[in-house]
Amino acid sequence: MRALSLFCGAGGMDLGFKQAGFQITWANDINQYAVKTYEGNLGLKPLCKNIASVRAFPPAEVVLGCNPCQGYSVAGKRDPKDPRNYLYREVVRCLKQVQPQLFVVENVKGLATLYQGKFLRLILKSFEKAGYNVYHELLNAKHYGAPQDRERIFIVGVRKDIPTKYAFPNRTHGPGFRPYVTLREALHGLRISLPKEEYYDGPFRFYYMSRNRRRGWNEVSYCIQSHAEWIPLHPSSPRMVFKSKDHWAFTDRRSRYRRLSPRECARIQTFPDTFEFYGPLQSRYRQIGNAVPPRLARVIARSLLEVATAKEFPEAALPHS
Repeated sequence: MRALSLFCGAGGMDLGFKQAGFQITWANDINQYAVKTYEGNLGLKPLCKNIASVRAFPPAEVVLGCNPCQGYSVAGKRDPKDPRNYLYREVVRCLKQVQPQLFVVENVKGLATLYQGKFLRLILKSFEKAGYNVYHELLNAKHYGAPQDRERIFIVGVRKDIPTKYAFPNRTHGPGFRPYVTLREALHGLRISLPKEEYYDGPFRFYYMSRNRRRGWNEVSYCIQSHAEWIPLHPSSPRMVFKSKDHWAFTDRRSRYRRLSPRECARIQTFPDTFEFYGPLQSRYRQIGNAVPPRLARVIARSLLEVATAKEFPEAALPHS
């Protein structure tokens, strides 16, 4: 099935869909380094421009959209006037023009609580008005084999003239299922001792020290953030201890603590080692942290294929071979 990708970033979502058998035929992102990374790894050059200036989209059966999350994130200012809050309208515009059979949109957990859920309800209603039966659910990447606590809202739409329902994939990891993938498994084979130029070695400011930032070898990682300054500690770092509200402390000398490197973050995000990220160090962290884990994207992609091959899915709606 052909897929268009809006706000494609470095290509985490698209890599998972490509691994599941989808053909990504068009992509767009405004970040030049992300575009270079995408082209270098997925073999397609995204259109590098503001999506609002894109007037026409090519035909496709599926639309993927990962519009920027900073306006919704609890780590941000959550400004109601932030223009990024309204970029979902570009996805709606694309849906109305292309009329794909299916679409997938991903965003941060904070979208559900922003202004008492007002924005999420507004977005869902906009997708419904565009002609889709809409389903949404909060998924944690660790339940699908990614070695990190990463909760994100996924929104899936099925065009209303297609008489079939969508169900989000069942979890595969956790209590009662397969064991979570740990940091020990995820980082196996990578060197612990690295030169400082291979990871961000900036100061640990107040915000960083307001939370525990270290998970052990036999645990899943904390969520991989898009800001280098907020990246979790490597599991070889000594423990942190709770002192008081919003105050954690190191238990050893500062030199023994280091953040995860971009390659280690990419492993935790389930990118293959052959996937190369371009740009300055902080841009590589941002590209990796903003991405959908390819492993989770692949699970979502396969669940869409089940919809597309369902008995009640009209044969005329399937793409031509």
